[in-house]
Amino acid sequence: MAEPRFIEPVCPEGLSLPPKGFFILTSRDFWSLARGLCQRPKSLRLPYCRIVRQKEGFLVGPSLSAPHAIMVLETLKACNIKEVTIFGWCGSLSEDISPGEIFLPTEGLSFEGVSRHYPDSLSRPWHEGQKQLKSLLIRAGFQVKEGPVASTDAPFRETIAFVSELKKRGVGALDMEISSLMQVGQFLDLKISCVLLVTDRLGDKWEDHREKTQKIGEKVVRLIWKDLCRS
Repeated sequence: MAEPRFIEPVCPEGLSLPPKGFFILTSRDFWSLARGLCQRPKSLRLPYCRIVRQKEGFLVGPSLSAPHAIMVLETLKACNIKEVTIFGWCGSLSEDISPGEIFLPTEGLSFEGVSRHYPDSLSRPWHEGQKQLKSLLIRAGFQVKEGPVASTDAPFRETIAFVSELKKRGVGALDMEISSLMQVGQFLDLKISCVLLVTDRLGDKWEDHREKTQKIGEKVVRLIWKDLCRS
């Protein structure tokens, strides 16, 4: 029996959701897709977060950092959803993973503070969902890489020693949310699939890839949404 909590996640009154949806973490990509839909996004009663409900699926976002993203996921679970595809950004830790490519996480390493509150679960995505996403993206002509991802709450504390240790452990990318979303997804018995757009590479000199990655991000979220509504 689960231990009682002081605050239980509650589905907003009157909100009925289809069982599967698309959670876009990044504001730019969420609004680029949401503005193209016929329905005005509604509040999810969480700061900054909006939701669009359609017959085939729902669109929710944006969200920044693991704590906020997990509040969204817990709220969605309270609305009895079953399956979520998540899109976000990451930074590459490898010369073999370039900005503009797509990174599909195989597992997560937690350097954020949320995952430890959801013990006895693994930070891994839904295998079948990742397989389907990989096939979809490759067919559409995107460059796809796979591997472990690490998530941190402290992007300004990414030291040389920290990054070197991640590379030794085979981590290919770094973000702020995905490890927690995969682990909490397993804890809540949700099917979680994850797609990350590589927007930059961690190194001595930052290079601006915003124009390139903006176009790719728009194409990717539209592709995933179209596939979700068709399936």
